[in-house]
Amino acid sequence: MSDVTLPDWLWLLGRARGLSIVVRLLVPLSALAAIGCTRAAAGEVVVALSACIVAFALVSTADADSPGGALVVALVVVQWVVLVDDVTTPWSLGAATSLGVFHVATAASSVAPAGARWSKPMARRWSRRTAVVVLASAGTWLLVAAVA
Repeated sequence: MSDVTLPDWLWLLGRARGLSIVVRLLVPLSALAAIGCTRAAAGEVVVALSACIVAFALVSTADADSPGGALVVALVVVQWVVLVDDVTTPWSLGAATSLGVFHVATAASSVAPAGARWSKPMARRWSRRTAVVVLASAGTWLLVAAVA
């Protein structure tokens, strides 16, 4: 016998099924989308910072309760503030939506173990609330663009 044990999060990720897999895939994908929006808005990204964002997003995928999620948001914001000069760029809406989806997916991942089943009402509730935040972000962007 071996005395090597797998971390609990690795074992739990292997049990993910259905919507739980989708939610967990949204964590790194939305972080990558935020990096893409920054690149589209600024024409460049800081490669080392982007690599850290991806690494912390993967940590958040594996363990949603880790501080990795907060670090992803902080690093995306730092990269955006340093590189993007145009506050009215439509890419800011894409970046905000990406961070919103990242936050919701991380929060949803931490609600229950990976092997837990998501019910349809639960999925609808989280989707509706996310849509409200995205629409509010779009309204805020429109207001800023109109004022600018």
